Amino acid sequence: MIQSMTAFARTQGQGAWGNAVCELRSINHRYLELIVRVPDNLHELEGPMRECMRKYIKRGKIECHLRYQPGDSSGSEITINSHLARHLCKANETIAELLTESPFTTAAPVNTMDILRWPGILQIAEVDLELIEDEVISLLEKGL
Repeated sequence: MIQSMTAFARTQGQGAWGNAVCELRSINHRYLELIVRVPDNLHELEGPMRECMRKYIKRGKIECHLRYQPGDSSGSEITINSHLARHLCKANETIAELLTESPFTTAAPVNTMDILRWPGILQIAEVDLELIEDEVISLLEKGL
């Protein structure tokens, strides 16, 4: 019996640890090529996820994409780097003054969302990987 190597799987789970969605896509490939995409704060899970995938798959190009939303008990909090925000506001004032001196440009107002999008302003606390690693691996195995 011929088995296709082209497939798609999507598993999801939720609990006090948060919500996770694991999507897998595979295509035929001569060798095993694993592409694992995880959120930046979960990059330490990439290794265990690769090991888990190697147990089930011998060849093919496999893309695994993990999306994670922390829950209330995951230990993640959002804080604002107020020191950096103050410096950013001062720099904005300086640039606005320079723009008003120029006869050809007008300064557009900066709103709070513009400042929040600046890298490093919002700081998200580290996620407790012990809480979610088993859940993520379980989702991955179910999809595999």
